[in-house]
Amino acid sequence: MKKLLFILITFSSFAYSQEKEKKITFLDINLNPITENEFHVKSNSNLYQANYIVNDSIIINKLEYRYEFGELSATELSQTQYLLKKQFGDLDFKKNIIISYIDTLYGYNELVNNTFVRRMYDFSSNSTLKDYNTRRDQFDKQQKKCSKYAKKENFIALYTYGVMNNFTYKSKNHKKQKLSKALISKFFKHKKGGFVILKPDGNFFYYRYLSQDYVTKFLNESWTKFKNDIETAKLDLRFNNINFIVEMKESQKNKRRKEIELNRSRNQRPSNKRLDRSQIRHSNHTRVIRGRTIQPKPSCFTGRNF
Repeated sequence: MKKLLFILITFSSFAYSQEKEKKITFLDINLNPITENEFHVKSNSNLYQANYIVNDSIIINKLEYRYEFGELSATELSQTQYLLKKQFGDLDFKKNIIISYIDTLYGYNELVNNTFVRRMYDFSSNSTLKDYNTRRDQFDKQQKKCSKYAKKENFIALYTYGVMNNFTYKSKNHKKQKLSKALISKFFKHKKGGFVILKPDGNFFYYRYLSQDYVTKFLNESWTKFKNDIETAKLDLRFNNINFIVEMKESQKNKRRKEIELNRSRNQRPSNKRLDRSQIRHSNHTRVIRGRTIQPKPSCFTGRNF
């Protein structure tokens, strides 16, 4: 952190306040300067992700890990459990805990007027307040299913943030709580957001995206293979690809193919009989064909913590 602050101060001291275009620099995972090309190559791998820090006179693009393992010592685990209990009340620390974190909760104007934030959440400059509230409503409604998923997989879900920026939306199905600086430093230092799975023994795993199947795997299976895959990816200076992420994406592709084939077979109709409108009904969340309800599976704690 001290090194990053030094870089910010150094670049800022040489910038003129009247300068219209901000200086841009690129940093690796250890905050060492790298070329723009090297930065983009690494940020397109599944080991690293791009993050940015905006100053009055400079934009710092820095690499972060998309996936990262950690382990708390007995003393650190005791301190962390104390902080969690102090902030969230009595928790069953015999269960896995998933902490969902976002550094800033943006109000509508703050989101649409910030180019970087708009890109992060796939909004356009033309997005309306209705668009914003619809997205919020959809995410909030989804948490009903996620609550059932947490109960089924026997873990505790915590929704957290760092700061609010004119954020006034009131959710009905989940509660976002401000995460203490100590816990942010422990699990989400220099990160814009993501998830941490904390096990009762103090092992934890940070991720930005996992498929639903792999969230379940991480909650229930040994992490040995996953850890080995990440260490191998760090040594691969060319591609930095993580094996279990490659496998996860291939599994997703195969699942989508099967779903498409299944839907095609379900949607086939005899040539002498047309479907009546009453036989097909649509909503935002379901599709009903000939009385058969096709409902997408809930996607919980996978990647979008809007």
